[in-house]
Amino acid sequence: MFVIKKSQFDVFASERVKAFSRKLRQFLADQFPEHVRRMGGESLDSFISLVLERAKLYGFSTERELQIFAVYMILLGVFFDDDPQYPWAKDRLSRPGLSPRQRIDLFRSRAESAVVELTRENGSSVQRLFDQFLKLDPPRIVLAASSGSYPSLIAWHTVLFPEKAAWMRMCDKEALAGRAQSLAAMAGLAGVGERLIVVAMGMLGAGFADDPQFPALGKALRANLPADEKTLEFAKAGHTLAIDWAARLEGNA
Repeated sequence: MFVIKKSQFDVFASERVKAFSRKLRQFLADQFPEHVRRMGGESLDSFISLVLERAKLYGFSTERELQIFAVYMILLGVFFDDDPQYPWAKDRLSRPGLSPRQRIDLFRSRAESAVVELTRENGSSVQRLFDQFLKLDPPRIVLAASSGSYPSLIAWHTVLFPEKAAWMRMCDKEALAGRAQSLAAMAGLAGVGERLIVVAMGMLGAGFADDPQFPALGKALRANLPADEKTLEFAKAGHTLAIDWAARLEGNA
């Protein structure tokens, strides 16, 4: 009788993961060539590892399931399933009584319509990022924030991203605002930092700070700088990202 040792099973499993990773890398390069090129090898490796790790939480293991999951990690942010802006995501991904294929299809049908809504209802996402990070004068932003002239974070998010606010419950909005406040406090941002965090969350996903697709923003938040300087650096990183993101989309058009 032929016996396979545990060490051999481990090798087989490792080779299977490597094969999935190679295929997923090629799929993403075909679908999002400019985005993948600009991410670079290290960030792409981290992104693919996150795809495999997070997809596994829902029992997704086929090539098709991983591809769908990866696409929406790009379109909605790597942690979209834990993002208060997409309260319908986790429910569909983990719906009891359905097979993995049924659950990923249930999620995909809603996610596709969401992407259409995000594109149609409020114009170009890149333009909104451009408006908030490029057209504002960072020094004036910090000073204006201390005057209390900005609306609440929930109202701020609703004004900028009405299509998302429409499908979010109040508890989701409060959760997002709480995350923004916590991240700004942990990063030590000054004044308008919370508002800029909300903009980044609305544009790139609530987990943008740990998203390997946008390492510059996370790096800016972790920089050892005084509050005002760090806030300016974060705004500048958003400025650069807006230009870069526009180029990526043009390259993928």
